[in-house]
Amino acid sequence: MNYSALKRAVKIAVKARRPVFVWGGPGIGKSSVIHQVSMELEGFQFKDTRAVHYDPVDFRGIPKVVDQFTKWFSPDFLPKTGKGIWFLDELNAAPQAVQAALYQLILDRKVGDYTLPEGWVIVAAGNRDIDRAIVNRMSSPLCNRFAGHYELEVDAAEWKVWAIEADIIPELVAFFSWRPQLLYGFDPARTDKAFTTPRTVEFLSDLIKAGLEPEKDFDMMSACIGQGTATELTGFYRIYRSLPDLDEALKNPDTVKLPRENIGAMYALVGALARKATKKTMPALVVLAKRIGSDFGVLLIKDAITANKSVAETGSYVEWAAENQSVMI
Repeated sequence: MNYSALKRAVKIAVKARRPVFVWGGPGIGKSSVIHQVSMELEGFQFKDTRAVHYDPVDFRGIPKVVDQFTKWFSPDFLPKTGKGIWFLDELNAAPQAVQAALYQLILDRKVGDYTLPEGWVIVAAGNRDIDRAIVNRMSSPLCNRFAGHYELEVDAAEWKVWAIEADIIPELVAFFSWRPQLLYGFDPARTDKAFTTPRTVEFLSDLIKAGLEPEKDFDMMSACIGQGTATELTGFYRIYRSLPDLDEALKNPDTVKLPRENIGAMYALVGALARKATKKTMPALVVLAKRIGSDFGVLLIKDAITANKSVAETGSYVEWAAENQSVMI
């Protein structure tokens, strides 16, 4: 299941007020997707609780005698008011006793004297047994308390849209557009400590912003995303640095030389130009899109819209879209 399909499934579960479980490999973006869903739902909060940090009795609370009866005072970390998604991340990493303590809470929305507020829905997540993660087998009764079990997979095209919006540096977005199969490099059969995932790509973007130089700091790059991907990315950076000056390209879109003979360079150029999208530069980008050709031209305009949605209001874009409506679907 890709990111869009998972978001739709979670939104349906939220509307039905039923819990669901999201499975997936490390660093794939499970928590990010669920957090994004909460932000897209009006007025929703997002509460992240790691069950592995708690003991079985923690969810019921502390007993106290009130009017000769035992009352259970709920812990502060339980949702109290409003509405939102209560995210139980790494649920299957918790001891089975803790998992068992959540049976009633997940199915009946209550435990002890605590009742989950009407507007809250539980979504849980965890790694799979094959991921070499610290996991404890989930019992059949617990599995059956979820209205759906969804396995998330990396979708490079959808990741790209997120990456542009999240300000991942253009070089990385361009590289993984060119080599999407490298975006998720986790192999349970290998023992590499560093490997490529959407999470580590985001880390690398931050490191580069902080001063890491991809063409000089190969060891640092390898330590983040693994040696294989780092090797290919180093080569891609050499291509990226040889691109035409972007400001010059936008100033003279009719005459700038395009690296048509090198596919990697074309991906790099399109990715870099798209980040320059403004209402002022859109006429030049449209000229370049027409010169580049249908495939890369469409890619350039789509990425430009993702980077700056306001450019869709320009006359240049409207005219281009009318001429290319069949490929913009």
